[in-house]
Amino acid sequence: MSKEIRKEIWKEVKEIADQVKNKHDGEVIIVNDDTPIEVIQEHSPVGESSSNGAVERAIQEVTGQIRALKLHIETQANTKIESTHPLWPWLVEYAAMGIYMYQVGSDGKTARQRTRGRSSMASTVGFGEQVLYKPMKTIKIDKSEARWLRGTWIGIIDHSNEHIIGTEEGVVKCRAIHPREKASKWDIDAMMKIKGTPWKPNPNRRSLRITTRIKIDDEDDSECENEDPDKAPEDIGEDFEVKIGEEEDEEMQREAVRQEKEKERFKSKHGKSLKMYIMKEDVIKYGYTPRCPGCKYLLGERKNIEGHNKECKERIREAMRTDPEDAHRVEKDEKKQEQEKRKMDEKKIEESSQRHRKRSRFEERSKDEEKTNSHDYESGVRTEMEETPGRS
Repeated sequence: MSKEIRKEIWKEVKEIADQVKNKHDGEVIIVNDDTPIEVIQEHSPVGESSSNGAVERAIQEVTGQIRALKLHIETQANTKIESTHPLWPWLVEYAAMGIYMYQVGSDGKTARQRTRGRSSMASTVGFGEQVLYKPMKTIKIDKSEARWLRGTWIGIIDHSNEHIIGTEEGVVKCRAIHPREKASKWDIDAMMKIKGTPWKPNPNRRSLRITTRIKIDDEDDSECENEDPDKAPEDIGEDFEVKIGEEEDEEMQREAVRQEKEKERFKSKHGKSLKMYIMKEDVIKYGYTPRCPGCKYLLGERKNIEGHNKECKERIREAMRTDPEDAHRVEKDEKKQEQEKRKMDEKKIEESSQRHRKRSRFEERSKDEEKTNSHDYESGVRTEMEETPGRS
């Protein structure tokens, strides 16, 4: 198990122990740095899912909750929620969160009550509903602007009871929300325009952090954003340091060196020739190609960026070859391809000659060893015959 995971588990155990210390009247064992604790990782037998019943049951509960939320949204909004829908990753996360916060066990408590000591805040809206949310006080809003903004409710942050709101700019958090009237509760267009995922709430930043607003490049962060508990390690700054043990550090270094050698070996054997790049302006100028994924992306028919297929590239290259303005690009690319091909041929010849020299040295060494062995054998036979006069 990773050292960072063990550290996070240890942190959670200490938090629970502190809560018990503050709320319990009797004698309890308080977990601290001197308390011995061991995290044991268990594995189920291969191919025997029945032996891992607790996990299988948990998977069934989560998938059932996902299915229930999906069907509820499809019924209320009269739409289909596919795996490519912007709400889908948030729906999966909220399904697990809903079981953790609201499902009552055999002991009459929810999982959150067992870990946090108290029940969760009751939700006044359903997943995917349209709400009015009030930005945090740390956000400066002009007096002439609205104090309540529109968004889609997609969950709650457990440790702070803040609401997660999906917007066209990205995913933000807030403390106060207000349900919309029944006619405006479900908006298909607003749900489709949501940007941001649980692993990247702000489309403009590579971070797990859910902020109170989507920061523009020329704006400064709010003064209270610096202590945000959702801040991801890569977004904390220079003061953050992950401590790694010496053995783990050496293993990581060896793995990094091994991967780098494999990359160099692969590059030497599989030289990649970069061909001329087809720009958006070229497609607009020479027209779109049917069944080309790159052209479909430019037309807005596909959400994920994809490259142009071979047929599209060849068609545009031929059209550019006859165009006075773009003909030089094709000629330049052809010269570049010829140079790269020549380099690759020379490299192959050099590698072939190196292999031939190695083989020759190996054969010479083998012949020398055979001669030496033969000479030693003959010398041994002669010595034995001299030492045994009676043998003829």
